[in-house]
Amino acid sequence: MGRPFSIAAAATFNASPAKVFAVAEDLARWNEWSPFFRMEAGVTSEVSTPSSGVGAYYTWSGKRTGRGRMEVLETTPGERVVLNLEFIEPFNAVNRTVFTLTPTASGGTHFRWEMSGERPLLMVVVAALMRLDNKLADDFVAGLGLLRGIVDGA
Repeated sequence: MGRPFSIAAAATFNASPAKVFAVAEDLARWNEWSPFFRMEAGVTSEVSTPSSGVGAYYTWSGKRTGRGRMEVLETTPGERVVLNLEFIEPFNAVNRTVFTLTPTASGGTHFRWEMSGERPLLMVVVAALMRLDNKLADDFVAGLGLLRGIVDGA
């Protein structure tokens, strides 16, 4: 049994929840705002058809980013996207990623990106030594900046 962890970052956009949701739920658009896709020029990816909605999936493979798959488990239009995130290489792990969208008083969107799961003891030690949670939170912030550029047109 592993130790639970959770990593999150949030941002507020001027765009409506419907506009942000349309991008966040569509896995065909993931490479546009994924900080992980930008880490490695040679990464390859595949997206299901359809690319959004429950059952849609995205796979990736790269030397630095490893190999994995994410699948949409649940959506609530304009409010929430739940993904199963499976890492296959260089290590095995299954985590849950949730995008939560909340409307702001000004008509914009507060967007929260959270990944959670359990880590075996060895990964707890590795994550602490490598400051993995801080690095991932920084990656989430970078991704939110890319998403802002898409939905707010910056």
